[in-house]
Amino acid sequence: FAAPIESTPSQIIQAQGFATFSYTLIPLSDKARATPPIPFSGFNPDHGGFDDLTIASVPITITPGTVTPADLRAVAQAEQLDADSEKEPVLSGLATAPGLMGGLVPIQQRGWFPLLHLVPASALLALWAWDRRRRFFEKYPEILLRRRALRALRRERRRLERAARARDSAAFANVAVQAMQVAVAPYYPAEPKALVGADVLAMLPEQEQSVPAADTVRQFFSRTDAVRFGPGAASTTELLQLKPEIESVLDHLEARLCG
Repeated sequence: FAAPIESTPSQIIQAQGFATFSYTLIPLSDKARATPPIPFSGFNPDHGGFDDLTIASVPITITPGTVTPADLRAVAQAEQLDADSEKEPVLSGLATAPGLMGGLVPIQQRGWFPLLHLVPASALLALWAWDRRRRFFEKYPEILLRRRALRALRRERRRLERAARARDSAAFANVAVQAMQVAVAPYYPAEPKALVGADVLAMLPEQEQSVPAADTVRQFFSRTDAVRFGPGAASTTELLQLKPEIESVLDHLEARLCG
């Protein structure tokens, strides 16, 4: 077992000039013939160094006694715990990869570190630009409505072109009417589907309201209304022949949105 702590005050030990250590040795077998050496060292002030004061091995003779197996197990467990506590820590092996550092140079001394300061600055700049844009559209909402209508009009014109290539007169007529409705919707407090041909004509230039462009608008609205609400099945085939005229009308409406 480990040596017990001496209860003598340190002043007395210093006065007498020596300290006493008591070790309790319990043999685990009668085959042992000597005590194990007890390592010890002490500082010698005479030559300013440590002296090896290891207690040498002492020959002994062990006589079998009446120790029970349970006592032997307790002693063996205590010896194992002492051995485990005396094991010195061992460093693990070197890492196979450099990890996140990739070198011994501190992060703040690397060339790309100053660029990290641009990240919060860019975020603040983007937030300021977004808020400025939001305030602008709050002050001038008609600009935002016209931009949305312009994007919707260009989508409808692409659909109109596909319907014309497919020779689908019904889809061509419906898409043409929808394109005119979304193009003039920003100028009315109403949904695009609620607008009629007269609303579209009011947005055309004055010289266009009495030329074939106005007749083209009326034909498209009247024919699609007849198909949707009429008792019979109206034909829209001849509206495909008005593709140049309807494109001219949509050009005028798109120019008005862009202006």
